[in-house]
Amino acid sequence: MPLVPGSQIGPYEIIELIGKGGMGEVYRAHDPRLRRDVAIKTSAQRFGERFEREARAVAALNHPNICQVYDVGPDYLVMELIEGPTLSELIKQGALPLDEAIRISEQIAEALAAAHEKLITHRDLKPGNVKVKEDGTVKVLDFGLAKIGGTPTTSASDNSPTLSMSLTQAGVILGTAAYMSPEQARGKPVDARSDIWAFGVVLFEMLTARRLFRGEDLTETLASVVKEQPNLSAVPARMRPLIEACLQKDPKKRLQSIGDRHLLTAQVQTPRSSQTRWLWPALMGAMTLLAGGLAWIHFREVQPEVQTLRYVLTRPNNAPFAYVQISPNGRYIAYSSRTGNTRLHLRALDSLEERDLPGTEGASYPFFSPDSERIGFFSQGKMKAMAVGGGPATVIADAPDPRGGTWGPDGVIVFAPTVNGGLSRVSVSGGPPAELNLAHEGAGDSLRYPAFLPDSDRFLYLAQRENLEDVGIFVASLDGKPGSRIVPDRSSAIFVPGTRSKTQGHILFRRDTTLMAQPFDMDRLQTRGEAFPLADQIPDNGNVGYAAFSAAPNGTLVFTSGGGSPEEREIVWLDRSGKRGKSVVKQKNIASFSLAPNGAQVVYSTGNFSGIGLNIPGDLWLHDVAHGASQRFSYGPANPITPSWSPDGGSIVYSNTIGNGILNELVQKTTQTSAKEESLGITGTNAYLTGWSSDGKTMVYTVTGDKTKDDLWLLPLNGDRKPKMVKQTPYSETSGQLSPDGRWITYTSDASGSNEIYLQALDGGGVQRQISVGGGRNATWRSDGKEVYFLAIASAGPKIMAVDVQPGPNLTFGTPRELFTEPALLLPGRTQAIYPNAAGTQFLLLLRTGTAPSFPPLTVVTNWQKAYGK
Repeated sequence: MPLVPGSQIGPYEIIELIGKGGMGEVYRAHDPRLRRDVAIKTSAQRFGERFEREARAVAALNHPNICQVYDVGPDYLVMELIEGPTLSELIKQGALPLDEAIRISEQIAEALAAAHEKLITHRDLKPGNVKVKEDGTVKVLDFGLAKIGGTPTTSASDNSPTLSMSLTQAGVILGTAAYMSPEQARGKPVDARSDIWAFGVVLFEMLTARRLFRGEDLTETLASVVKEQPNLSAVPARMRPLIEACLQKDPKKRLQSIGDRHLLTAQVQTPRSSQTRWLWPALMGAMTLLAGGLAWIHFREVQPEVQTLRYVLTRPNNAPFAYVQISPNGRYIAYSSRTGNTRLHLRALDSLEERDLPGTEGASYPFFSPDSERIGFFSQGKMKAMAVGGGPATVIADAPDPRGGTWGPDGVIVFAPTVNGGLSRVSVSGGPPAELNLAHEGAGDSLRYPAFLPDSDRFLYLAQRENLEDVGIFVASLDGKPGSRIVPDRSSAIFVPGTRSKTQGHILFRRDTTLMAQPFDMDRLQTRGEAFPLADQIPDNGNVGYAAFSAAPNGTLVFTSGGGSPEEREIVWLDRSGKRGKSVVKQKNIASFSLAPNGAQVVYSTGNFSGIGLNIPGDLWLHDVAHGASQRFSYGPANPITPSWSPDGGSIVYSNTIGNGILNELVQKTTQTSAKEESLGITGTNAYLTGWSSDGKTMVYTVTGDKTKDDLWLLPLNGDRKPKMVKQTPYSETSGQLSPDGRWITYTSDASGSNEIYLQALDGGGVQRQISVGGGRNATWRSDGKEVYFLAIASAGPKIMAVDVQPGPNLTFGTPRELFTEPALLLPGRTQAIYPNAAGTQFLLLLRTGTAPSFPPLTVVTNWQKAYGK
C-alpha cells in the first residue's frame, strides 16, 4: 500500500514520494533520531529476496561512489538520500563534454571496481541508476540485481522498467535490455565483464546523447544487443579504443577488468590549448613547491598504528580447505576441496560467503596474478587462467602432473609441469614453455612450488630427492643459472616484505609441522638471524612439501593448524542391490585393504590421511574374518600403504615410503608376521601395485614418469624379472587389472579429460577400447572373466557399475549398467576398490560410517609481524 506524507514506517517520517516502479516505491523520509533525511525503498511484498540481496550487496560496499545503506526493515530499505539529477536526466539535455564524461565515467568505474573486488556484479548499470551530485560526486544506485558470488537470486516484477523474468541462473534474462551484455541477453551466466559491457554502453550514451542499442520492442532490442555491431563513429576518436574494448561481444575478448581501463585511457586527456602551454613550466614549479610543502606536513604527522586481528574461517558442511592461496592484495583466498567433485572456490576475507568458480573442476595449486585480478590453476593436465570475477578459463600450457606455479610481474609464469623434473617458464599469453636449467649438484630430481619474490625475476622453489642432504628451499632467477639453497627444509615457501622495507622481510616455510619465519635480505639473497615459529601442527596440504599456509605482502597470513580427526570407516559386504550385509572390520583410520583369496582374512592399512590434510603414520594389520581379531603385520618406520594379497594367499605386496617421502618402494612379505620384507626392486614416485595375473607370476603396477603422469608396467616374478612397459602416454594410466585368462588389461585413463575405463590386449595388439560411458575408475574382473565392475562418480554418490563380458581372443563387452549407488563408499586412489565374490553376488567395499571427520579451520592473522612481535 502506498505511503502518504506524514505517515510513519518504523521510526521514519514519510515526506514525499520520489520514485515508483514495479518492485515498490521510493520515498523521501526523515530520521528524527539523527535529524537527517533519507531515502526509503519499500517492497511490493514483505522484504523479498531482491531487497535482501541489495541490502547485503550495498552494505558490503563502503565506497564514496556507491549509495550507502543505513537500515533494513521487514519490507523496506533505508538508504542515503542523494540530491541531484540522474545521469539519464543529464543526457537528455545533450551530449556531455568530453572532460565531464571522463570525470563521471571514472567515478562509475571506481564504484564498479570496488564492487568487483567484493565479488559483486551489479548487472543493471544504466544512466537511470547513476546520480550526479551538485559537487560533481557520482553515486551508483540500485544493486537490486546484484550477483553476489555464486549465490542464486530471484526477481520480482515484469512491470519494473528493469526486466526481471525469473531466477538469475543460466537461461534467465535480467537487466534493462538496452544495457545488457550479449551473454545476459541470451540468458547465460554473467560475471563482472557484463558490467564492463554496460559501462561501455553508458559511456557511449554520455558522449553522443544517443541510445546505442534500440528496437521497437523488447525482442528487437535484445536482438540488436546480440547481433548488431555497434557504430562508434560519433564517439571522439580518443575514446573509441576504450569503448571498443568494453563492447566486444565475446566476453573472452572484452576488457577483462574495469581496472584495465587506464591502459586504454592513458592518452585520453583534454588537450591543452596553445594559449595555456606557456603556463605549464610555471604550473609545474608551483606544483613542486606545493608537493614539497605537503610532504613536509605529511611526514610531521603521526601515522596511525596498524592493528592486528586474528580470527578463524570455516567452510559449509565442515568441508576442508585445500591448496589455500591468498591474493597479493590480501583481499581474497582461493582454495579447493579434496572431497567430492573438486573445484576452486574464492572468498573475500571480509565476506561470509564463498563462490565456486565454474570451469575449474579437478583444479589444484591456485596462484594469483600480481594485480590479484586473475587466477592461475592446474586442471585436467593443463595450466589455465581466468579472471577473479569469473568467466571462461584459458589454457596456457600443458602440465601433465603439476606441482605448483607462480605469476611474475612481467607476465611470466614459472611452474612445475610434472612431479619429477625441473621448472619451466611460459608467457601468460601462451606459447611453448621453456625449461629452466636449474640443475645443481646433488639435487634436482623434483623441483616444485615456485614463488616469485615481489617485483623481481627471482623466485623461491623446493628441490627434493631421495638424498635428504639435497633437500631444501632454493632461490634462482629467470636467467636459468643454478639456484642456491637458503634453508634445508622440505616445504613450499613464500617471501613477505617487511613493514619498513620491501627487500628486508621474512621467508615463511614449514619445518616438520611448525610454520617458521626466517629473516631474509632480498637484495643479498641471504638469511639473517634465527628463524622463529609462528604456528604448530601445519599439515601437508595437498602433496609432499606443500604446506597449508599462505601470506600476502600486506602482512595478512592464513594457515590451517591442528590435526582434525579422521572419520570412522568400515569394510563391509554389500549385495547387488546395495543392501549391507556382514561387517568385517570397523576402525577410524582405515586407508586401504585387500581380501585374501580364500576370504578368511583381510589386510588393511591405517593412517596416511593426506586426502584430508592429515598425515598419520600407519601400519598394516591382518584381520581374521571368522574370529574378528586383528594383529599387526608391519612395524615402521616406513609408512606402508596399498596392500595387495597374492593369488596363492602366501604373501602380501605393498608400497613403502622411502627417503624423504617422495619415492615409494614395492616390497613383498609372506603372511607370517615375523617374516622380513623383501624388496621387489621397484622404486619411484607413486609406485603402487594394482593387480596380479591369476597364476601369481606377473604383477601390474603404476609409477609416475619423469615427463608423464602415471604409467602402467608389468613385473614378471620369474626369470630375469625385468619390468615391461604396458602403457605410457602424456596422460595418467592407473588401476591396471589383468583379465583371468591373462589376455587383456583394464585400466583408468584421463586421456579424454575425465577418468574412463579402457580395455586393451595385453600383447599390445589392437587399439584401446573404452568400456565406461560418462566416467569410470578402478575396474575389477569377476573371477570367471564374464563381468567387469567399476566405479562411476555422480552427484548422488559413487555408483557400482557392471559390464557383461564374453571372454576369449576376440573379447566383446556390453553396455554398462548400474547395480547400486553408495554415497558412503570411500573413493580410492590407484588401487583395487571392489572385491567381488566368485559369483559376483556380493562385493566387499570400504565405506565411511559413524562419526564424520573434522577438519582444521583456516586461521587469518592480519599484520602478523606485529602479532608475533616482529
